[in-house]
Order: sequence, then structure tokens, then C-alpha cells
Amino acid sequence: MRQKQKRLNCRRGWCLQILLIAILALLSLPAKTHAKDVMVIGGLVAPPYIIIDEKGSVSGVAVELIKQALAPLDIEPQFRISNWARAFKSATSGKIDALIPAIKSPDREEHLAYTETPLAHLQMALLHQKGSSATFDGSMESLKGSLIGRIRNARVSKSFDEAAKTGLFNIEERNSFGLLALAVAHGRIDFMAGDELMGLWGAAENGVLDRLEISHPHLGSVPVYLAISRKSPIANRVAEISENLARAKKSQDFQRAIKSYGKFLRHDIFQHLLRASED
Repeated sequence: MRQKQKRLNCRRGWCLQILLIAILALLSLPAKTHAKDVMVIGGLVAPPYIIIDEKGSVSGVAVELIKQALAPLDIEPQFRISNWARAFKSATSGKIDALIPAIKSPDREEHLAYTETPLAHLQMALLHQKGSSATFDGSMESLKGSLIGRIRNARVSKSFDEAAKTGLFNIEERNSFGLLALAVAHGRIDFMAGDELMGLWGAAENGVLDRLEISHPHLGSVPVYLAISRKSPIANRVAEISENLARAKKSQDFQRAIKSYGKFLRHDIFQHLLRASED
């Protein structure tokens, strides 16, 4: 009986030692890292704000700003860049989390929650072929009967969009600024409407920059935002994302990121980008 009790005590002792070793091993493991939220962001190719290289890697001024703003919040951005019409439909239906660069309007706010801090202020303009008879004096009436290209399903400026709805001029849509620039350069449309910098970049990439001119005056300065789908679980984090965007825009890291794009631009276009970033 004593021998049996002795064996039982021995087994208990071994069990306690094994349990102690297991507890110590668990305590020595590194703390489990907090899983990051993933934000899938759609948009269109819109240099220098959104750029895709030959390997499919996404970069650009807006992309850099968003990455820097989301990093401290443990949100990992994944950019799904296609064309505007597809990206907009995916964001409003909740298939993706967010959309860039988005112009704010009451009808869009039904489906999208906008950050308070804009990504940039776009200088909206009309571009025409050098030497063409197409003219713009600042009034929408001067565009009557013109054929004007814009990005498919995109907004330009309040006055321009309202005039387009009335049929004052005719609209043709394309999926990229490069295609719009080529259409203007070859005389297929009278003007292209949109952000001046994106239009110039699209023209430069397609070798027709010297065949286009900016029509004056400009259509206006329009803020564009990171717009988050109201169906996304990240929609409740709009306020903190907005705060971090404001911080990131003032950071030295972001200013260095902007300057890295200068090698792709003519000097005067690059100076325009730097001025726009300070607004």
C-alpha cells in the first residue's frame, strides 16, 4: 500500500513539473501581434497621384499620403486600381472599402463617408489642341455645341457638371487621361476636361504634350478625398483617418515623397504640384 502511494506521489510530482515547464514556456512566447485591418482602395490611374508601373506596383502622391496616414492606425491599404466607373461601382456597393480620388457631393455621400482632410486640391481645366479654333472665355455658354471629353462617370466642377446635364455641350467619355489627351491632339474632340496636372501627365506619357494647351481661365479648384464605403467595417474610423491624413501632409517624409516625383515632370509642372501640396 505504501509502495503504491509512493508511486502515485511520484506521478503527481512529475505532472506538476511538466505543468510548470509548460506554463513557463507559454510565458516566454512573444506577445501575439494585433492583426491589422485591411482597406481595399479602388481608383483610376491618375498620375502623379496614382501611378501603376509595368509590374503592376501602385505608387503616386496620393498613395504615399494614404500609406503614411494609415500606418500608425494599423490599417494596411491594398490598392486595386482599374478605371473610375468600375472602382466607383465597387465602392458604393461595398465590394471594396474605399475610393480615390473622390469629389464630394450630396448624392455620393449617401454611399460614401468622406474624410474631412482632402488628399489634394485639383486645378480643374480645359485642354485644347494647339492652333485649334476651340475657345473658352470662362463662361459655360462659350462652350455651346463643343465636343468635350472627360473621364467616364467622373465629376469636373459644379458649373461644368451642371452645364453638361443641360446638354449645352456634348460629352465623350474615356477611361484614362492618356486617351483623352490623344483624342484632343488628333482633333477627335475639342477639349478635355479634368485636373490640369493629370491631363498634362497623360499627354506627356503619350508623346503629345507639345500639341496641347491649357484653356484659360481654369474651371476652378476642387478638393478630392479618400471616400470610404458606408458598407465597409472601416467606415467607423473616418475621423481618426482624417486626423492622420492632416498630420501626414505636414510631415517631412511626405514632402520628400512628393519631391521624388519631380524627375517625371517638366519643371513648371513640378512646381505646380509643390504649390498644390501646400494648399
